[in-house]
Amino acid sequence: MCCNRNSILYLPTGSGKTFIALKVIDHFRDDLKKPLASGGKRSIFLVNTVCLANQHTETIDEMLGMEVACWTSETKKKSWDRERFREEFERHQVIVATVQLFVDAIKHSFVDISEINVLVLDECHHARADHPYHELMKQFKYSDPATHPRIIGLSGM
Repeated sequence: MCCNRNSILYLPTGSGKTFIALKVIDHFRDDLKKPLASGGKRSIFLVNTVCLANQHTETIDEMLGMEVACWTSETKKKSWDRERFREEFERHQVIVATVQLFVDAIKHSFVDISEINVLVLDECHHARADHPYHELMKQFKYSDPATHPRIIGLSGM
């Protein structure tokens, strides 16, 4: 189901939400192999904390064996210019990022929504008016709906 339409997985902690999200990313793996200039896409896994970003980066690397980058305030991505973001985005197949940093990258046009094939929102229940997830979703109104990624929200009970 998650491969065919946007979904929210509302399941207990430890029930496999992350595993399911990674299966969706794996399902769209062919898009990740191509360079961006040739229609390639990247998968994004967003989290609220640096600790979760580090944890998910390690899990994705172990489970999928793809080129994974971790974008957080601790990795000094806030000081990068557009060219450096583009190099990193091109080089990696999956980006795990703290949501505010990724929202900033979208707002500054360092990354375009049309370049994403799967967008995972960990702890999506936080997506309220004052949360960066809400700000990210507002950015979708400025892009062509035909180019929107598959969105998977994860929320625990």
